[in-house]
Amino acid sequence: MPRHKQPNVLLIMTDQQRADGIGAAGNPAIRTPNIDRIAQEGVLFSNAFCSNPFCMPSRASVMTGRYAHAHGTWDNGVPLPEDTVTLAGHLADQGYQTLLIGKGHLNVFRMRGSPESFDDWSDPEPRWADWHGPYYGFNEVHMAVGHHKPSGHYGMFLRENYPEAIGKFPQEAALESPTGAFKSWKSAVPVEAHASTWIGDQTLQFLDRAGDEPFFGWISFPDPHLPFTPPAPYCHQYDPNEVPYPRQQEGELDDKPPHFQEFFRGELVSEWGDWDRPAGDFAKTTEAQYREVVAHYYGMISLIDDNVGRILRALDEKGLAEDTIVIFTSDHGELLGDHFLIGKGAFHYDSLIRVPLLWRFPEKFAGGLRLDGQVSLIDIAPTVCDLVGAPPLPDMHGRSLVPMLSGGSTEGRDAVMVEFEWRWKRGMPLRTIRTPEWKLNYYAGRPYGELYNLKDDPDEFVNLYDRPELAEVQDRLIRRLADETILTAGYLPRQICPH
Repeated sequence: MPRHKQPNVLLIMTDQQRADGIGAAGNPAIRTPNIDRIAQEGVLFSNAFCSNPFCMPSRASVMTGRYAHAHGTWDNGVPLPEDTVTLAGHLADQGYQTLLIGKGHLNVFRMRGSPESFDDWSDPEPRWADWHGPYYGFNEVHMAVGHHKPSGHYGMFLRENYPEAIGKFPQEAALESPTGAFKSWKSAVPVEAHASTWIGDQTLQFLDRAGDEPFFGWISFPDPHLPFTPPAPYCHQYDPNEVPYPRQQEGELDDKPPHFQEFFRGELVSEWGDWDRPAGDFAKTTEAQYREVVAHYYGMISLIDDNVGRILRALDEKGLAEDTIVIFTSDHGELLGDHFLIGKGAFHYDSLIRVPLLWRFPEKFAGGLRLDGQVSLIDIAPTVCDLVGAPPLPDMHGRSLVPMLSGGSTEGRDAVMVEFEWRWKRGMPLRTIRTPEWKLNYYAGRPYGELYNLKDDPDEFVNLYDRPELAEVQDRLIRRLADETILTAGYLPRQICPH
């Protein structure tokens, strides 16, 4: 096959997958041989962090290389402005085929008129049935909308090929009686009709017809986002008694901000309505239920891994592996029972903000390299631009990782920033600054905060905020957070003259 002047790019993204949710990260219980292969043949970043632990802001940051306070999608339900220059649109201008398969979520699920609208897709004749783009710079789109839902183009596929599977999505249709574990059951949806399988199928079909032009593909799996509902046989793949138990310490929430206890007890009420209200009371969650959630979560990841394997084998068979940059990551992590909490929110533990990040490009990167320096998902876009020889995106906050990927440097960021504006409790803007040794979670306008010594307390059990003996450390981190915020203020539109 003729070589391209520019390499292909496959960005494989999952949703809500923790950094330790792959075997290559040192987890002996989970089986992810295909994702591990990317690490073995490429580079694994052990300290990669999302810029926001919610889907839409994080995904928008990956596609722009900018923090949420600059690109504007500050929370779920806030669409990315349609005139935003994204990595996909930028590469399309460079002659790339641009493709999205799976979950986009740069627009909103709960609003008619969006190609990701639950309501529009549930109509008898969905208005988007014949639509396949454009979408934020992607010229071709095959969309799976939501989680554990027969929606989007995926839903149309089910209606035509597996209509009997549509009634098997709800919890009431589970293969076994649910145990009461938080949003967890064994799905009755056949594995051949599952969204992860469909995304693998669609990707292989694209590779069959990709042609000679370089391509940028965003292959975006909606799992392992809750609900934790793997199909058979993956729902039986992990014995709950043999998975790692969540990191918990009795009484650890006592010195945390008040919303931790409210969430733990199921008392947090959304200002947007009951649909966003926590459905579980973690104060009553048993050890067996926590273990079931972990086992099901691992099962969902193993199904994704099998489809990643199909994609990697197709690249091999078509002679594309050497010319294709493969990136594997997730938009944010998952608490998964750590600190007695499940899901996500204003809880910036590493379980939630640390994600897998793997790069493979045989032409330029040596295999088996593990880098411990801190990096951010906002670094993906500038790195891709650097590797393919494209100009930078406008006003990027990220930095190219090429010096690290090529083995020329092991130094990451001295600090990473994570930001969050919480929709359950409006007016609780939270920003985190994390160095290799310290983490500060700063709640603007609130009398409380969090400070952790990551060297002495890597599990973040003991909150040291406002300790007199650490006043200098805390003040230094606040100043560093202020610097990062101010220096990454948005500067778009561009200034075109001095007056």
